Order: sequence, then C-alpha cells, then structure tokens
Amino acid sequence: MYNNLINSGSFASLQIPETFFPTPNDFDYQEGSISRFFLQKANDKTSPVFEISEDVYNELITNPFWSKVELKWRIKGELEPVYNQKGILVDSGVRSSNLNEIAKNQKVIPSLKSYLINPTQFYKPYRI
Repeated sequence: MYNNLINSGSFASLQIPETFFPTPNDFDYQEGSISRFFLQKANDKTSPVFEISEDVYNELITNPFWSKVELKWRIKGELEPVYNQKGILVDSGVRSSNLNEIAKNQKVIPSLKSYLINPTQFYKPYRI
C-alpha cells in the first residue's frame, strides 16, 4: 500500500485555512449572539487554534485532519448572572455563558481556552 501511494504521487496535503476575525453587526447585537468557528490539527492537541469563517468550516466539516467546533458566543445581555427574587437563576450572564461554551468544547480542542482568553469579547451591555 505504501509503495502504491509513493508511486502514484498522490499525497494528502494539509493546508492551513484562511483565518477569520468576526465583526458583529447591528443584527448580531439584536440577536444577542454570533456563531464562531474554530479548528486545530486533529493529531496535535498542542498545535495552534485557528478561527475560521462559516464557509471554511463547512468546507472542512468532513475533513478528518482537523478537529472543529462551533460556538454560540454571546455578545449582548447581562454581563454577570441574574437571579430573581426567589434566588432562581434567570440569566447565566454573558461571561459565564461564553466560559461554558469554551469548557464544553475543550474536549474537541483542548487549547481553545488559551485562544479565547476574553469571554466578553465583542460584548455590549443590554439596553432597552
């Protein structure tokens, strides 16, 4: 099999995808969150984490060479948890929500927490 691969000259290449930096717009702030997409080499959990566009994410969704995650990133609302008068949590807050998204996806991309060091990135306070 190895000889067949060498003789055919066809090798799988792993190109680094184009990185992406999201820019939330007014609609995103009305919605209160954005989707963010990240990947890392599947065989190297210490390799860099890349933020990519949704289009690139969809292109690579079946590519086994990359570990991929999509995060729902809150950008609007109460910054910290909010409890009602009975002490029941009514909103976990932007910071906690985003930290939970990071923690939930660290099984797939362990270095995600090192990449996303600001859980309030893109945050705007809630305004009525």
